Amino acid sequence: MIGPSCAVADARDGRVTIWSGSQYPHDVQRAAAKLLDVRSEHVRVISHAASGCYGRLSVDDAALDAVLMSQAVGAPVRVQWMREEENIWSPKGSPMLQDLRAAVDDHGTVTAWDHEAWMTTWSDNIYLASNLVNKPVGEFRLGKFNGPLLYEIPNRRQVGHYVQELGADANTANARMGIRTHSLRSPAQYQITYAMESFMDELAAAAGADPIAFRLRYMKDPRAIAALEQVAKDANWQTRPSPQGGSAQPIATGRGVAIGQRDGTYNAEVAEVEVDRKTGKVRVTRFFAVQDNGLTINPQAVEAQMETGILQTISRALHEETTFDRTNVTGRDWQGYQIMHITDAPEVIVRIIDRPDKPATGAGEPVCSPVAAAINNAVFDAIGVRLRRLPLRPDRVQMALAQA
Repeated sequence: MIGPSCAVADARDGRVTIWSGSQYPHDVQRAAAKLLDVRSEHVRVISHAASGCYGRLSVDDAALDAVLMSQAVGAPVRVQWMREEENIWSPKGSPMLQDLRAAVDDHGTVTAWDHEAWMTTWSDNIYLASNLVNKPVGEFRLGKFNGPLLYEIPNRRQVGHYVQELGADANTANARMGIRTHSLRSPAQYQITYAMESFMDELAAAAGADPIAFRLRYMKDPRAIAALEQVAKDANWQTRPSPQGGSAQPIATGRGVAIGQRDGTYNAEVAEVEVDRKTGKVRVTRFFAVQDNGLTINPQAVEAQMETGILQTISRALHEETTFDRTNVTGRDWQGYQIMHITDAPEVIVRIIDRPDKPATGAGEPVCSPVAAAINNAVFDAIGVRLRRLPLRPDRVQMALAQA
């Protein structure tokens, strides 16, 4: 969250009024009613604009903190979290470990694809206050393998493994406090697409093929093909294999591509990067994105969603990471949890393929899914080493170069 949570509650005489910036006021209403054993119609939630949070305020801990304390003292209570509290206790994006394999025949054709993902809960928004009074309320959902394979490979398997025990289980009497997870833009599919599209790039490199031409060889969906071909034109893509090789310049440059489809919206993206071989810093200089979201009702709004989603996800791919020791979150401020500075923001060029004959399928999250993979593939093109862990921090780039 850009700004920490805040709420005011007045819980007296069987009625509750809550003033909050929640994204999910009807859930706050239900949760407060269940926690205090009052009827939902006796709980009123008054919404106020709050700072950007991308899912955090659909589990509005400050609101239920205030409700419990107001009931205890019989007066209105205002709860204001501090930055350290927000960074430590707020839900985190779901971590994921993935393993991919492929089979290639004597002609260099991919004949089999196997993708397994191990994940924690996708959404564990059990309210902190309710756990502390041993009356857990909120939702608990297992993970989800979220991301279709857009390539026509004859033998393919996608399997998700769900690690339920790493969260607070709402179905047990003694709910544990573990790694609370919740929505972070393009939940699960951001991680899935990073693995799939990075691996597809590895296969193209092993075949000595251009990354876009190699992808097109296995694609039949006309909308996915159109998006990929369009972004290649917009980025003035030069056909050749990756990595480009042959350069020992201190600042290496490269380009990478990735595609995705989320809830019917297609995206094709190209990243251009610079990699400082000495420091390991990755900087995205230009980013191209083409999106087909069916009917486009408000093009200006869709373009804004695409541009801001790309910028936020570049920050996530290069910098953002929750760090832990054996017991606690250690990234407690904007130094411990870094985000991209405006001086590192790239030029972003977006295009919409409008299809008035198709239903509108959304623009808020799909554009985020391929971003990290496009950047990772561009880094590989620049320096010839493959990173398999996000974010693409300088120390990881340096380590990969040292081991190459």
